[in-house]
Amino acid sequence: MAVLRTFVAVALPTSAQVALRSVAAQVASHWPAGVGRWVRPESIHLTLRFLGDTDEARVPALGRGLNEVVAAAEPFAVSLGGVGCFPGPHRPRVIWVGLNDPAGRLRSLQARVEAWARGAGWEAEERPFQPHLTLARLPEEAPPPSSEWRVPVPSGDVPIDALVLFASRLRPGGAQYHRLHTAPLRLP
Repeated sequence: MAVLRTFVAVALPTSAQVALRSVAAQVASHWPAGVGRWVRPESIHLTLRFLGDTDEARVPALGRGLNEVVAAAEPFAVSLGGVGCFPGPHRPRVIWVGLNDPAGRLRSLQARVEAWARGAGWEAEERPFQPHLTLARLPEEAPPPSSEWRVPVPSGDVPIDALVLFASRLRPGGAQYHRLHTAPLRLP
């Protein structure tokens, strides 16, 4: 059986992808051309839990488990926040757009996904959940930006209406994602 590199995420609608394409282009203009790996807008997603190497034979059971995670959850929306980075603004390595979740529904859903993953045999995630949409990854030796790179982000909602179990393949031109299972949140 094959081993897949898997994660649980929320796929973005086209409207959010278009908004993020514009933001990424503005942010990228503050670095020399060719610095970093900029995520293709259609590949941007909200990761709730990285699982890593997963035996392909487990995929059906994982799908059923995700169906149970969302069985009592209703769809909701979060809004796009500001541009930020990890680990910090002086030497950014991951550039992202944050998400506003004032009601805490996204954090609650992610906590249920985390509990499910631990119950399915994965180690607890050590890093706290910080909801974000990755725009780029910059190398350690990246030059500093030419000027203040945090640009305004257009307002917009991101619907949270399904969880997706993805497999990713790392390629020289960036990761390629394949949907293995979609677990829709229940409509009221």
